[in-house]
Amino acid sequence: MYNFWFAVEDQASLQSLKRGIERSEINPTWFPVVARQPHPFNNLASALSKAILRGGVDALFYESLRQPLPPSSLTRRIPTLVSLQNVPTVSDEIAKAKPAGFVVWSEWARTELIKNFKVAPNRVLVVRSGVDLVNWDEALGTFERARAQKTGLPERVRLLFIADDFAGLGGEFLLDFFKNNPRLAESCELHLVVNRNAAATYLNSATRPPHMHVHTYVQPRYEPTELFLNADICVLPSHKPTCPSLVAKAMAACLPIVATRVGGLPELVRDGQSGLLIEPGDQAGLAQALQCLIEDPARRYALGEGARRIAEAEFDASINTRKILTFLKQITAEARTNLATAPSFNRFATLPAPVHYVYPSLRE
Repeated sequence: MYNFWFAVEDQASLQSLKRGIERSEINPTWFPVVARQPHPFNNLASALSKAILRGGVDALFYESLRQPLPPSSLTRRIPTLVSLQNVPTVSDEIAKAKPAGFVVWSEWARTELIKNFKVAPNRVLVVRSGVDLVNWDEALGTFERARAQKTGLPERVRLLFIADDFAGLGGEFLLDFFKNNPRLAESCELHLVVNRNAAATYLNSATRPPHMHVHTYVQPRYEPTELFLNADICVLPSHKPTCPSLVAKAMAACLPIVATRVGGLPELVRDGQSGLLIEPGDQAGLAQALQCLIEDPARRYALGEGARRIAEAEFDASINTRKILTFLKQITAEARTNLATAPSFNRFATLPAPVHYVYPSLRE
């Protein structure tokens, strides 16, 4: 039996982990991280300290980009697996904590960690951003039944753009593109999902292109499923290296994706299989890609089906959760082996005590 602790901010990730752990040999302790809570890890640190004294912690899985890690005096005492999602950067705080391993969403992010931060290759696990395909299948079935009862088809093809970083993910570029391509803008609807600040800054009524709809959200990564189901094409003309979670959702919803060749996007969006790739800032390339998909519904359908097949092979949350649990078991086994050969220690000593878990360094 393994005693694993999970400190996770994203509720979708938390639910995926919980479902993956059902009927397994793992005794989990859940510690949801609330973004608005000022110091959530004060409580986590206290709970971990007590559990360590009882011998009740085998490993910690940590996933939050907006809250700090627990103190290094604790993370050095237990094997800690840190999920960096799509951000291949090791901060000074994380480096000081000396985690036993990292989880990232793409091979691009893994390569960046190894090259720029000298992380040992066997300490980085690539696990795609997972989606619950069963829930998406239910939503798709309901949507298709409702659409079958409608008369006629939408007048325009619907494009979906979602960004928590409006400028970095190509929002400004997209607005300029539609201003410079009025005929193409007239043939489609553009649905933008952005935060309120971006909506106020970039999307006032005077500067909006025709047929544009703005949807605002309070928390990122909680976009309504209906936005994906009602769309025909997902557009992501990002300028910055990234591999956002919305790609997984678009693929689960059978959407073809038009994206740029930056960061981890080319390994997620396969050109000609699940979408079309363009160069960053290439308005002519974007116009050609969109025109091709707008004028050819069969091509849109084929690429959407290809996207769904990739989602089933690589983005299934239940499969990806098992990969994380296997990695946690691996670093736990290493810690137990090294602990058995380490000098004796007093586990009842006042914290912080000497490190009693010794696992291989992240660096070679």
